Amino acid sequence: MGISDVTRDGVLQALAEYDDVGGEVFLARYGFKPARTYRLVHDGRRYDSKAIVGVAHRHVNGHALTSGDFSGGAATVVPVLEKLGFVVEGPSSAELGIAGSTFTARLLVSPAFGSAESRRH
Repeated sequence: MGISDVTRDGVLQALAEYDDVGGEVFLARYGFKPARTYRLVHDGRRYDSKAIVGVAHRHVNGHALTSGDFSGGAATVVPVLEKLGFVVEGPSSAELGIAGSTFTARLLVSPAFGSAESRRH
């Protein structure tokens, strides 16, 4: 059971808990650090996306995922939240230090199996 099990209702429950106790307490309670890159945006507020997903898992499967249980970012947490209808903010070109750029972040996936020859292609 991983982050793909997270539901919209679970995320909304995690957001409500975050709002009730405050961000610092929420992060400390579940062992997460503040988001460095991606924030979930809901009702005009910004939340630590990885922590929200980890805690949302508790509302679905009975236990929260810890920071070490999964990685955050564009390849993991962002698609899960977007699939559930949430908006996730990431870095702009200016924040990445690429002034005037139309740079788009892309993920390069390289196979880690097969022969050395097949991995080169």
